[in-house]
Order: sequence, then C-alpha cells, then structure tokens
Amino acid sequence: MNRKRNSLWLILLAGDCPGGNAEVVLKQLAPTADGIICADGGSNHAYALEISPTLIVGDQDSLTKEVGLYFKSQGVEFIDYPVQKDYTDGEAAFHEALKRGAKEMIVFGTLGGRIDHTLNNLFLMASFSARLARLSFWQEDLEGVFCLPKEENFFNGQTGDTISLFALSPFVKRITLKNFIYPLLEYNLAFGSSRTMSNQLKSELGCVWFEEGILMALHYHRRIGGIE
Repeated sequence: MNRKRNSLWLILLAGDCPGGNAEVVLKQLAPTADGIICADGGSNHAYALEISPTLIVGDQDSLTKEVGLYFKSQGVEFIDYPVQKDYTDGEAAFHEALKRGAKEMIVFGTLGGRIDHTLNNLFLMASFSARLARLSFWQEDLEGVFCLPKEENFFNGQTGDTISLFALSPFVKRITLKNFIYPLLEYNLAFGSSRTMSNQLKSELGCVWFEEGILMALHYHRRIGGIE
C-alpha cells in the first residue's frame, strides 16, 4: 500500500477486534501515527493488542472497568459524553481527529456486531471522506477505501486481488479502471448496481479515476509484506 504521508490518525471503533492483515497494519502504523483515538469499546481492542491510544472518547457504556482504569493510570486523555446524545461515539472520534489536524484516517473495528452499527460506520465514513486526503478502513484481509474524485486512486496489491466498487451516491460519473481484468472507460455507475462487483487486479498496481460522486472500494488482500 503506497501513500504520501499526511497527518495520520488511527481510529479504533467497537466492531470486531482487528486480526489478520488488519492487526499487522495497525501495529506497523501505531508507533509513527500522529494520534490514535478509541471510540469507547474500541479501547478494549487497543488494550488487547497492546496499543496505547492518544485519546478515548465516548459514554463508556462498552468500555470495561479494567481497561478504563488501566488507560487512566497510563495518563491517556479521556473525553466523556453522555449516553443519551444525538451522535455515536464513532462520530465523536472522527470530529476529534479533524479538530486535531488529521488529514488522513485509517479506521479499525468498523465491521462486525450489529448490522445497523456497521452500516452507520460505513455511511459515516462516506460523509467524512471529502474532508480528508485519504480515508480507509481495515478488517482482517479487507481494506476499504473511499476514493477521491478527479484523482488517480491507486491500488497496490497482487495480480488477481479482488476489488469491488460501490456507488454511495445516486451516480458515480465517468469511472475509468486501468489494469483491471474488467476495465471500464468513463462508465456511469448507479447506486445499487452490481456492475463493478468482484473485479480483479491485472497487475500489482491498479488505478481508479472518476469525475463525481462517492465511491467506496473494497480490496481483498491475500498477503501483506509491509507498509510503505
């Protein structure tokens, strides 16, 4: 995965604990990230993986007492919110990262658990994607990326890696795919269309370009040798 380094913040949500490739990525990036924010129950994942967060936000309804006491003893900053509020702990974490200068976010613990939480996490990230230079998430061997319009979005992997694209706006206009088994040229992808499901990289580097809309890519990595 090649990327130009911006102000990078890692976000841990309360979905499934990162494992597989996701755990590898998290542990490689944590030491040099500009900050790590846990949204309430995401703190349990940080504790289990021996990751020290910069900040823990939320109402502490899913943070275990043991984990809370441990991170407080380590001097980790806490921002408490009431249980009854008009936004999720995950949304609060995203706002805090932006306030602290994040230009890039990588999110862990996005998927798993209740389907309404999973959908909210995905839609929440889609709503934040235009405010960031890069927004992605990891779960096991899956890397999700919210692509940027009018830019070359590169996907670095192995020949044969599966990549599916989803329109999260009524249309994603003029999609062009290069170095994919099934190429496209200026195709208008409608919301709900399966036209861009289960494509594959034709070489180790694929490129996605589009003019307008919100486009989410799901890249299934088979093996990760390292992060650049």
